[in-house]
Amino acid sequence: NVFSVAAEQYRGLLKRLESSPHALHTSLEKMITSHEAFLKALELGRVLKGDALSEWVSSDSDDLDAFVADFDGDDQQIESVDGYHLIELETDVRSDIALLKELRDLAAQVVSGAEPKVQKLVDELTQIAADARRQDSRGVPHGDRRKVIVFSGFSDTIIPIHDAVVTAIESAPPGSP
Repeated sequence: NVFSVAAEQYRGLLKRLESSPHALHTSLEKMITSHEAFLKALELGRVLKGDALSEWVSSDSDDLDAFVADFDGDDQQIESVDGYHLIELETDVRSDIALLKELRDLAAQVVSGAEPKVQKLVDELTQIAADARRQDSRGVPHGDRRKVIVFSGFSDTIIPIHDAVVTAIESAPPGSP
């Protein structure tokens, strides 16, 4: 049902926000692109679902008829708009796009600022590096005590964290750990 799909999307966006504002922003961009492609297909007389929509979004083709003819997936993922309440569907999709753009713009404001999790990580890494300078009673080498692994379920969360850590290292004053 429509409400369970919306609830799943809402939960997915919350997980992305929990991961990082950058991850949320990336997801919202992808959703906007997908909705706009869906709308374009509607205007051309087709309803694309599932893999058909994903492949259409990622294709370089502007020719929907050629795309439909070449589509190897399930035929039920591409339908004519004839069985749909087209005006209401188009209105809903346009409304969704407007809402997603508003959320994306809010996320962009947060993304442009300093991420508190990143600063906390940089602080922790600085402390780890400082602690590694001291002699280890077990004889573990200095370099091995500086190694850190950061895990994330999303690559688009890790990339800006990596970039921020590299920037922090490059801008650290001489002699800092």
